[in-house]
Amino acid sequence: MTSDIEEMDRTINQFLDFARSDGGETQQSADLAAIAAEVAEHYRRRGKSVATDLSGVPQLPLQALSMRRVVQNLLDNALRYGERDVSVAVRAEDGAVVLEVADRGPGIPAAEVERLKQPFTRLEVARSDKGGAGLGLAIVERVVRAHRGTFELLAREGGGLLARIRLPSWRE
Repeated sequence: MTSDIEEMDRTINQFLDFARSDGGETQQSADLAAIAAEVAEHYRRRGKSVATDLSGVPQLPLQALSMRRVVQNLLDNALRYGERDVSVAVRAEDGAVVLEVADRGPGIPAAEVERLKQPFTRLEVARSDKGGAGLGLAIVERVVRAHRGTFELLAREGGGLLARIRLPSWRE
């Protein structure tokens, strides 16, 4: 019953997150690595295995709560579908701050990636018993675009999925 309530709570929160156009949240200087560390620790306290590789990165103008939701959505998906070897990494690279969430699940066919970033879409195999409303990746896409970044879903070397976000470390 607790698991069902938690799933319903996640689904309701995703609907609310998606319904907000910009969340009304102002941008403030924040450390994406610190946000990722906080979210990973939250999952570890709940008994989930999440490895971290967090480098020092420049502070960015972020909507911190929205970016926290991004990391949560990606980790939720990795833990739900990825099954094992779930990790989150943050590093500076070529004028950007890169966040990656990786797993060893079945991955996503390349032809389905862009469709899955749209609201209420899921892979057919995911519809069976994994829960969710098909909003998590759409929320990630919307938040990342609002931060002038890019969001990719890539095949992970050795099997699985790699979700990569690149945010410019400078803003015009």
